[in-house]
Amino acid sequence: MKILLKRSVIILIAAALFGCGNATEVGNPTGDIPTLQTIEGVIDTSNIQTKSVSNESLDPTILTVVATASGSTTRESAVDVDGSFSIQIEAGISYAFDVRMLYDVVGPFSFEQDDAGNRSDRLEVIEAGDPIDLGLVRYVNGEFIPENEPRRQMGNGQN
Repeated sequence: MKILLKRSVIILIAAALFGCGNATEVGNPTGDIPTLQTIEGVIDTSNIQTKSVSNESLDPTILTVVATASGSTTRESAVDVDGSFSIQIEAGISYAFDVRMLYDVVGPFSFEQDDAGNRSDRLEVIEAGDPIDLGLVRYVNGEFIPENEPRRQMGNGQN
């Protein structure tokens, strides 16, 4: 009986050890490469001026951050009362970002594209990873400019 019990324990331990060999990381047991990238930030509403709303009366919850891919695929994130947003885009696809109030475009985002200072409303994440934190996104001359540039967080891997 003791021999049978020892063999059973050995078999269970061996099975557990061999079974654990396939897990690639905690929280991702399949080993799949993530395809969605989280972009987050806080919209500074203190100087947004539109035809219908002054900054004193602007409720951030009527704003939406929209990312539009070339094939008309859109991703959206409502802006919270504190101005924060979090949007997920698919890696490997270029998106144009803007902020909308209800259905009207307030202005495009302006992302640094290269070390020469060129800017664009387009952002492409080559490979998904940790969330990209834009920090405070300010409205300047009709564009939304992030405090933290995405390409610097991605190791200049942006197109």
